[in-house]
Amino acid sequence: MLERKVAVTLDGESHVVLAVSGGLDSMSLMHAAAKVRRPRAEVVVATFDHGTGQHAKDALQLVTQTARALGFPVRNGRSTDTIPHNETSWRRARWEFLRSVAAADSARIVTAHTQDDHVETVVMRLLRGAEARGLAALLADSDVARPLLCFTREQLREYASCRLVPWIEDPANSDLRFSRNRVRHEILPALTDANPQLRRQLLRLSVRAARLRRRVEAMAIELAERTSIGGAVTVRAELLDSMSSEQLALMWPALLARCGAVADRRGIVRLTEWTPGARSGGRIQVSGGFEVLRLRDRFMMRRVRTLFPGNRALAPSGVTSVGGWRFYPVELTNIRELELMSNPWLAALDAGSSYAVRAWRPGDRMESDLAVGPRRVARFFEDERIGGPEREGWPVVMTEGGDVVWIPGVRRGRAATVWPGGPLLIYRCEYDVS
Repeated sequence: MLERKVAVTLDGESHVVLAVSGGLDSMSLMHAAAKVRRPRAEVVVATFDHGTGQHAKDALQLVTQTARALGFPVRNGRSTDTIPHNETSWRRARWEFLRSVAAADSARIVTAHTQDDHVETVVMRLLRGAEARGLAALLADSDVARPLLCFTREQLREYASCRLVPWIEDPANSDLRFSRNRVRHEILPALTDANPQLRRQLLRLSVRAARLRRRVEAMAIELAERTSIGGAVTVRAELLDSMSSEQLALMWPALLARCGAVADRRGIVRLTEWTPGARSGGRIQVSGGFEVLRLRDRFMMRRVRTLFPGNRALAPSGVTSVGGWRFYPVELTNIRELELMSNPWLAALDAGSSYAVRAWRPGDRMESDLAVGPRRVARFFEDERIGGPEREGWPVVMTEGGDVVWIPGVRRGRAATVWPGGPLLIYRCEYDVS
């Protein structure tokens, strides 16, 4: 049964990264994968040394030797001395390593999380006051595959014993300074003694939470509209204005996830309370460097803009980065003429002239039509319905004399539209969401 579950996961993927720590769960996963893998499937084992002592070195050695004996290539990672010794930092470093290995081959990460891990996660989130989204725990839809979620650690122990799977017990798993260990060894056993049905009830609760989370996320996909600027997402204000506080508390995390933001419980409470009375131009920051803006008829979710002072020379080669905006030249042969004429994120500039980038200013003007003459840059923003908060830090490209010739993503001036007849440099601008 266990191997069948692993086979179903591997059969749907051409490139897989197995996250293996050397413990019972992940070593069982690796052995099961060796039994059922297809000849053409590319499976890589990734193991990470947290730098916590001899046990970590022994675990890495066991994983490496066993993986190679089973025919799997191995990728090793190691924590740096600068990473604090705590659960959160170790987890972040491990996942950064796993995702870097997976990204190299466009592979899917497969972990050995068990039903016990899932129940412990539900309890930990209940203790933190999590809402339905958090109580879905490891059942939430994810780009990470977890084929062992329906198996307990005891079932994996039986599997490993029958097949002589080697593994190492991490001594840190019994250290009660870590919150998961306290839940595993003290809180959950005590609660189960008081209520023998607790585990089953927690599993049912998480299943219902996962179903609700999927429905809310499906609604968020329908409501959210992605903009062309740096991964920002908008939603019509009238849709949120009609929701109750309970509905907003469910909807906001799903909407924020559409632009890559994750808000904690306190952030969602603040956001839910702020939404009904939010006025145009108002804003509220959420964790991770994101903010929500109230525009005239929309709410916008985006990364907090980094304002940049002064002018920055526009380099004729390489990347010019200013306040999260990136400018770089592209080959004319890679651009279709129609795109060059219609895409305001591209501009053809005179290669013999020098240009600079700075944040726009209210008094800026740009000439886009010889018959009309210079026009305020603010009017071009209005034409594209780009409100005041959205304009903050927006760059403009200028000549040495200070004349604005390009408002990236909005409009090109006449000097960047009419080709000068000499050598050209084609620039592309984009907002860096990383």
